[in-house]
Amino acid sequence: MLIRVLLADDHAIVREGLERILKANNIEVVGQADNVSSAWATYNELKPDVLVMDILMPGSTGIDGVRFIRKRAPDAKIVIFSIHENTQLIERILSAGAYAYVAKSSDLMDIVKAIEMANKRKAYISSELAQSMVYSRLESTENVLSTLSEREFHIFCLVAEGNSIPEIAGKIFLAEKTVANYLGLIKQKLKLKNLADIVRLAIQNNLIQIDGVTVVSKK
Repeated sequence: MLIRVLLADDHAIVREGLERILKANNIEVVGQADNVSSAWATYNELKPDVLVMDILMPGSTGIDGVRFIRKRAPDAKIVIFSIHENTQLIERILSAGAYAYVAKSSDLMDIVKAIEMANKRKAYISSELAQSMVYSRLESTENVLSTLSEREFHIFCLVAEGNSIPEIAGKIFLAEKTVANYLGLIKQKLKLKNLADIVRLAIQNNLIQIDGVTVVSKK
């Protein structure tokens, strides 16, 4: 029986290329979406076996999209297909409910394997990423970002993206004073002085890209 897949990515060329690859490997693409809201609407309508989605799409930042879908469809089998290879981010995405994570730089068959494994409700990470995660855990120096709480990490990413305190307060439904207090605590924990230091640390951890400043964030 063919595995029915929904593709969610805001780049049409990625969706079209991926559909050709999957079709050649007996996987049926039953629908496409270019943002989290349409991904959910299409998922709810078509009930695909697996949802393959990017984590950077309009209407969501980072793994918010995973949580948005899983909250509404607890049984959803989600595969993340992303350009980001930050090991800490991958672990948090899997913890949020994704079954598999495949980097867009991986071998083409990795996404096929990931879909097949997710359809069986089994986890999958490409060998290169899995190896990186192991090495990361063995490193004697802990990543400073791991000291941040869920909320602190989210605010850190939103600040790195260039959001002001009022904008952040509006996005995560907190008082501006509360956001400011969180920001002060974040700077203290990470020993940062200003916005430039925050952006620099985010870039070093592959959480944002200089061209277009793209952010990967989480709640």
